[in-house]
Amino acid sequence: MKKCTSLLLCLVLVLSLFSVNAAAAENTGIEARAAAAGDGTVTVVVSSTLPTANARLTVSFNSEQLTYTGYQTAFAVHAVRAEQEQLTIGLANASSAAVTGELVRIRFRLADGCTETALTVKSGSETVTVPVEKTGSRFQDVSEGQWFYEAVERMAAEGYIKGISQTHFGPGLEMNRASFVTLLGRLAGIPEIQEETQFTDVPVDSFCSGYVAWAVEKGITTGISETKFNPTGSVNRVQMVTFLYRYVVSEGIDVTVADPEAVLAQFPDASILPDWAVAPFAWAVDRGIINGTDGKLAPAQPAKRAEVAVMLYRFFFEQ
Repeated sequence: MKKCTSLLLCLVLVLSLFSVNAAAAENTGIEARAAAAGDGTVTVVVSSTLPTANARLTVSFNSEQLTYTGYQTAFAVHAVRAEQEQLTIGLANASSAAVTGELVRIRFRLADGCTETALTVKSGSETVTVPVEKTGSRFQDVSEGQWFYEAVERMAAEGYIKGISQTHFGPGLEMNRASFVTLLGRLAGIPEIQEETQFTDVPVDSFCSGYVAWAVEKGITTGISETKFNPTGSVNRVQMVTFLYRYVVSEGIDVTVADPEAVLAQFPDASILPDWAVAPFAWAVDRGIINGTDGKLAPAQPAKRAEVAVMLYRFFFEQ
């Protein structure tokens, strides 16, 4: 009952943020940045430098150059009122817990032929102008025509995935465990926070500590022992698929496959899968999330950064 009451109060709060006569939300110390992918998708990330439990944002843009397509936020209660050239976004947390950092991601699409524009984000008396510019690939080792180009460009543009440097992505390098759970957590909408874990090799000030704690809580991973996570160790393909599968199950998404053995029969090495990995691989193949490598599942093979990017892109952006 208390939880329902809190959610109801938050809903009332969000609706009040849309009211013309409502007082503007307090300033949040907002910051905003925009990234345009090669396919014209634009993601605007709005963040707060101050602890924020609720916010009212007004986003203004040129409708001849940008088309609003959606948004994503970790706030418990949220809503958007979309007009031709303006969005009003209301955000609130049921527990009144304050958030510092990312508030919301807003997606647009650039009009054909448009390569640059700008929009504004307003919170209280603060207004931030955000330039939008469509550029080529952000990484020298990622170019159009490569099988992983769209996945890497889109997720990099939206701030989910990062390169090994400012100029290189490292598609053929092995993905480590810390980077994998961080990428999965970001795509799942988990805010980037620092949190204590049970693992002695994941200090609280590590970039991945909050995501590791989240992955353990969700049952995605248990580490390599009760006290070790091995953040710099490589993720192999069986772990790559199983971690995603466990996340999907934890979200209550249907993972039923009518005939797992028939689905995996096309792969000569399916027989070497451990029993616990059959269902994850059958689901991933059945849903088109993976299609093998050189005709094999290669479960023990280290997962390359490009492979992880494409697998997660197929699930989060194409399913």
